[in-house]
Amino acid sequence: MIGVGSKNLMVMTCEPRFSVVLGTPLQSAVNASLVHILKYLTGSAKTYANLTQVYVDVRNVALGHVMVYQGHN
Repeated sequence: MIGVGSKNLMVMTCEPRFSVVLGTPLQSAVNASLVHILKYLTGSAKTYANLTQVYVDVRNVALGHVMVYQGHN
């Protein structure tokens, strides 16, 4: 807890850094998140980024936010 004046503020993060959030597309066109994966599947990516790439389902991100809001550990 971080004290802010006379109030307490709890700060939490629940999405991994450098993550690509995936879910059911809202549009019929291929979006940026899908292009990110598609380039590896099609072989059009000639190099790979030198970092950890995390892929997460948008429903899991939403659930994590709800759990933090409800006070789950």
